[in-house]
Amino acid sequence: MFIREFMVEDFPFLTRETTLQQAIHLFLEAPANMLPVVNEAQELIGILTRNRLLRAINEQLPLSHHIEAFVKRDVVYLEDDATIEEAKEALMNNNVGHAPILNAAYQPIGLLSTAQILTAYDHLYERLENQWRLVIEHLPFALATFDLNKTILSQNKNAKKLYKELSEAEREAIFSITDNMLREELAPIRQKLTLPSRTLLVQCFPLKRREQHIGMVIVVEDWTNLETLTNELKLSKEWQAKLQSIMALAYDALILTDEQGRITMVNNGSCELFHTEQQRLLEQPIRSLLPDLDFAGVFDKGLHYVNTPATIQGMQCLVTLMPLDTQQQTLGIICKITYRGLKQLQSALKRVNDLEKQVTKYESEIQSIKGTKYSFASIAGTSDVITQAIQEAQAVAKSRSTVLLRGESGTGKELFAHGIHVASAQTGHFVEVNCAAIPKELMESEFFGYEDGAFTGAKRGGQKGKFEIAQNGTLFLDEIGDMSLDLQAKLLRVLQEKEFSPVGSAKKVMLQTKIIAATNRNLEQMIAEGTFRQDLYYRLNIMQIQIPPLRDRLDDIPAIVETILKGLAADGFYVQGIMQNALSALMQYTWPGNVRELHNVLERAANLAVDGWITRETLPLFSSEQITVVQPRITHDKSMASILADKERQLIVEALARNGGNKSKTCKELGYSRTWLYNKMNEYQI
Repeated sequence: MFIREFMVEDFPFLTRETTLQQAIHLFLEAPANMLPVVNEAQELIGILTRNRLLRAINEQLPLSHHIEAFVKRDVVYLEDDATIEEAKEALMNNNVGHAPILNAAYQPIGLLSTAQILTAYDHLYERLENQWRLVIEHLPFALATFDLNKTILSQNKNAKKLYKELSEAEREAIFSITDNMLREELAPIRQKLTLPSRTLLVQCFPLKRREQHIGMVIVVEDWTNLETLTNELKLSKEWQAKLQSIMALAYDALILTDEQGRITMVNNGSCELFHTEQQRLLEQPIRSLLPDLDFAGVFDKGLHYVNTPATIQGMQCLVTLMPLDTQQQTLGIICKITYRGLKQLQSALKRVNDLEKQVTKYESEIQSIKGTKYSFASIAGTSDVITQAIQEAQAVAKSRSTVLLRGESGTGKELFAHGIHVASAQTGHFVEVNCAAIPKELMESEFFGYEDGAFTGAKRGGQKGKFEIAQNGTLFLDEIGDMSLDLQAKLLRVLQEKEFSPVGSAKKVMLQTKIIAATNRNLEQMIAEGTFRQDLYYRLNIMQIQIPPLRDRLDDIPAIVETILKGLAADGFYVQGIMQNALSALMQYTWPGNVRELHNVLERAANLAVDGWITRETLPLFSSEQITVVQPRITHDKSMASILADKERQLIVEALARNGGNKSKTCKELGYSRTWLYNKMNEYQI
């Protein structure tokens, strides 16, 4: 401890010209028995003590007399960086009870007396006592002290906890070991105690005060977990031996690492592949051994690579990388390298490809019957998010309920629409309409068709609309967010009434069509802005399916790449596969354009591929400048619900105002029943 912590810092200065009367007033205000006397430069020239001031008063000098004659010039002072111990030594050696504290310029900055030193030692004792109590309280074992009558003097929290947990018989078993220490001072006792509930290590030491035996200290450690860990370590060593035996028998090269990426285990296949001994491979970073593989993606993102091609030691190999996970923690990596018998493997893969082509042929026949190009089998990937979306789509395919597909551009909403139709019981055609591609003035006739002579330029005999073509089938309304408000109102009426009329015709056609709508736009925001009808939103949003962006399912990229490459090969590209370094680059990009962008990148690479293999060199440079800001995933929280409610209330109030409060006219304008209007007026207190 330093004197700066305890010195008096608020004190007055005296000068040679200070009068006795002024000094008396300053001493009455000062908390010290002496005050420093300084010159014009504020440097110390002496001190004036209370005793010297009293002596001057006793000599009955005039109070206007200067203090200079009573200033003590030979002053014991302390430097501002001195410790309390150094200050104590200085005051005791010079037999003084106080001293000024000076800075490097010889200017007084504080006063210190023996009273402050005692206060400092009180603080030090209290601090040490608290620290000692804290140490005792947080010891990892039970500690208690007893007097000679076996009365508890002190105990930490672990001792209290253990005392409550033990039975009376178990406590007595501990005291049977330690009680002899109360009768006479013995050497420290240390003994293992096995109880029914646990295993303990009991230690006992004599407690002394001034060399007199006054009791005992008992320390008890719970060894139950230690013995369990010992057994687990033994079991772990047994499993390690078994694992080494399995790895030794493996045909491929197998490499295991720890969480830092250091190699901890290899088999003979690895040694043969790298033409070295086992000890030379162990403990070295796997990244230095295989620099082209994406170990960062496996460690940081939990990515899996299964049988991806790579060139290692000048040989064409298949590499599998998997994280060793436990309780959401990556403990290491398993790396399997297949480099022997690849000709036989390729032959087997060819037979598998032939079977896949046969399956694809059957799927194509089913899809042609249904009028679609895709099915759920066309959606590649097994990640949790895409699996959930597929399961939801399969479930909704069983009914004729309206489906709303949400997702960013390029995520595969069209594939889901085709898949729902193929899996449904609808026997009619799959009809797709891009709402953004049809001119506004043609939308009504495109959707509902028209009769002969319905308008100038109409075809003779009229024309069927998309709804009628899709009867008993599925109508896919892509880019529904781009539909005009006028057509939104008419679409809403069709969905409500389950019937429609062609343009220029009075006949009613009953709707037997499943409606699937899709958009990448924020419909909730459009509703708040008045560009999309809220009532149509509710009609479409019976079953909403969120199609995840590619960045949320990077684990699916290998499967998606394989599907795309098969499609490119079917289109005439010479593509044999993709190398591991190229696949690694694809899995580290965020894909703002989603699967569509991935398809374009692979098609470009297929044009540049040498010998049919896509490598890192054939891919574009994925720089941060290329990553664009994508539309955030739409969420439905309380604030959005509040916005929708406010907008609905505003629409009702405005409609009532336009119709002079006439509820019948308001209902007709809004397209709802009087019961609905009364309920909403009551809900919004209109």
